[in-house]
Amino acid sequence: MLVNTALVIATNSMYLATDYRLKILLLIIKARICLYSTHCQSI
Repeated sequence: MLVNTALVIATNSMYLATDYRLKILLLIIKARICLYSTHCQSI
């Protein structure tokens, strides 16, 4: 039981970390598009 719980927690935290990185990547991409384009929308 304890091992299964630990596995679930580890998997969830991995998913959260991946989601977090993806959000940061999206923000960076948006910022770069914003810099290169003449008309910039607020992020």
